[in-house]
Amino acid sequence: MLGLTPPRRRPSARASYSKLIASLIGLLGQELKLSRRAFTASPVMVAFSVFGTALALRLSAWPFDLGKNALRSFGLVAPGVRW
Repeated sequence: MLGLTPPRRRPSARASYSKLIASLIGLLGQELKLSRRAFTASPVMVAFSVFGTALALRLSAWPFDLGKNALRSFGLVAPGVRW
């Protein structure tokens, strides 16, 4: 329901996308907590990406031989499964 009715409020800043991205670099220098969190979260994100890639390669090989649609379905269902 919320996706159908976006908020009416518009931001007052009219910066370009490249300026907004560049401002993130400044924030990392100013905010110590933010830079620590980014530094510790990035290896977790990389590990999760490597795991997902290895899992997809394994499930598409013998003996599973899953196709593209089955791998997509597995990717949607697997995060909710309690191992």
